[in-house]
Amino acid sequence: MPSPQRAAPDGVPDLTDSLDFFKALANPQRLKILGLLASRPAVVEEITAALALSPATVSHHLRVLRQAGLVSARSDQQYRLYELEERRLRQMSRELLRLENLRLGAGPFPEGAFERKVLDAFLRRGRLVGIPAQRKKREVVLRWLAGHFETERRYKEAEVNRVIGRYHEDYCTLRRELIMAKLLARDGGVYWRKS
Repeated sequence: MPSPQRAAPDGVPDLTDSLDFFKALANPQRLKILGLLASRPAVVEEITAALALSPATVSHHLRVLRQAGLVSARSDQQYRLYELEERRLRQMSRELLRLENLRLGAGPFPEGAFERKVLDAFLRRGRLVGIPAQRKKREVVLRWLAGHFETERRYKEAEVNRVIGRYHEDYCTLRRELIMAKLLARDGGVYWRKS
């Protein structure tokens, strides 16, 4: 049976086993079958009688459970006897739910992906089409806007309004937001970009 986290060529673990495991457990009938097999091994006919399901349905569920490595089958005279792979169940549960494995399976947050998504949503032809209502998105837009000011330069209010006005008509709101976000500083009528 494969290990809970196989490494892909790029070094990020392959989540196939994890998905098979959770898919197998994500069905109430399969959970009931596992519950029955936790008591003792059984044949398809015993499981169908206990759960009032058709043999085809039980066989399907058993196939999914076997693919996930949670159930094994062996011949017993004319029948196939199905057993819970308790050790595999414990191992998968322990491995899959470790935070480190969850982190490795997802990989890192792609650098700048959120910022690109926000800017793609709020910029059209280099101009802002709106001011985001959500604080986190607004911060992205404000950092982008602050990047249009030189760090060593002092600006008069009219100059700040012109720079902001190139990107959005509501320069008053955006100027105030830049100050509140501490991206621009102000002393009297002079503004500058904070590094």
